[in-house]
Amino acid sequence: NGLPTTLSVVGDAVPTSDLVQVNLYRIAQEALTNARRHGGPGATADVRLRYADDAVELEVSNTGRAPISGRAGLGLVGMRERAVSSGGTLEARARDRGGFLVRARMPLTQAVPA
Repeated sequence: NGLPTTLSVVGDAVPTSDLVQVNLYRIAQEALTNARRHGGPGATADVRLRYADDAVELEVSNTGRAPISGRAGLGLVGMRERAVSSGGTLEARARDRGGFLVRARMPLTQAVPA
């Protein structure tokens, strides 16, 4: 069973290092896996990739249930480690209106020349 998902890209794409690319991919993969696994019936997901002047930001939000446990699982720990290894940050939290949000922000100082 799939998870209905939308994707949007904001800003002009810029080249990034292989490390940033693989870390963004793996964070998106884990966040979507968690949304499918824990979101419950009828959950949907929204993936946004934003290019700013100084960073690239990945946001994965879902409309499913908030996590039952208040502690971070290994998936969240792994996502945070991936963001930090690229010089970035990771925010992961229940959304006020339901569901869950994962936002990774990585600086473009790690970017490769065009």
